[in-house]
Formats: sequence, structure tokens, C-alpha cells
Amino acid sequence: MLPTVVPMSAILAALAVAAGSVGCGETRGDPDAALPIDAVVDAMLPCTETGHIVGFGPNGAHPMADGDDLPVILGFQGFVFFEVGIRSPDALESYVTVRSNVRMADGTESADSHPGVSTSRVDGLWETDKVLVFFNDTPVADLYGREVDLALSVPTARCRLRATLHGKLVDGGVQLQDAGP
Repeated sequence: MLPTVVPMSAILAALAVAAGSVGCGETRGDPDAALPIDAVVDAMLPCTETGHIVGFGPNGAHPMADGDDLPVILGFQGFVFFEVGIRSPDALESYVTVRSNVRMADGTESADSHPGVSTSRVDGLWETDKVLVFFNDTPVADLYGREVDLALSVPTARCRLRATLHGKLVDGGVQLQDAGP
């Protein structure tokens, strides 16, 4: 298979953004702006194939499909989230940045970047560990029953892989204790 060709203008633009973000102890620009690596990842061409979203439950990861329920968890500290990951046919680095985007039926949208997500090989495919997608600005009871479109994306060695899912937010219970080490 021939390697994917990335336009030189895209690489130069990404490097210019990255170089402009690096300073010697000084802050430049908006501190909430994308990290320089995001500019490089954004310049990647989309993959021709798609990934698959996986959910996480008591028995580990499981594949999800359009129409599936997304269990919303009320965390022990009051955070509201659901747990998902992405399965890729292409090789992934040991740690990747997963991008999430959730759009509610009413048009409300939430996007986030999740750096440092570990990956592993499962049944011949690459899979990320769970990513927590948060909804802290909405009361948990107002989320139940709402339909959402979820998109996750992750860089592979040659392109940006995307997976989508249309699902419904449902009561996923309460996390009673810290799930830390």
C-alpha cells in the first residue's frame, strides 16, 4: 500500500502554528487555544475507512451501534459523564489524543480533546481505553432520554480516523467511590 500524501501547505501551516505557540517562558495567545500538536493532527487527511465506537460496562469494552443507549453516570464528585472509546483497523500509537464531539437534538454541542489515552490491540484491531465525555453544565435529570450524535476521532500512522454514533442518553447510575489506583 502506498503511503498517504499530505499536502505540503498543510504541513507548513501546522508547523507555523506550532512554532508560533512556543515561547521562552512567556504566554502567547489564548491559553485555551488548541495545543500545537492539535494543529498537526488537524492537518492530517481523513481516513477512507471508519472506526467503531465502543462503550464500557462492568464486563469491559463492547461494540456500539446506532440507536444504542449511552449510559450517563453521576460521578462520586458530582461530575456527569459517559464512557466510550474508539476501535481502529489501523495501528495506533501507545498513547493518543482522542477528540470527542457531542451534538444534542436541540443543537447544543460540546467538543473536547482527551490527550494521553492509552491503546491496546484487541481481536486484531486497535482500541483506545475509555474516554470520559462530560456534561457538567446540564443537570443530570435533564439529559436522560435526549438523543445525541457522538463523533470520536483519533490519529493513526497515516490519517485521522473518525467514528460516529447516534444514540440516546439514559440513566447509567451513580459512581459510589473513586475508581482510582
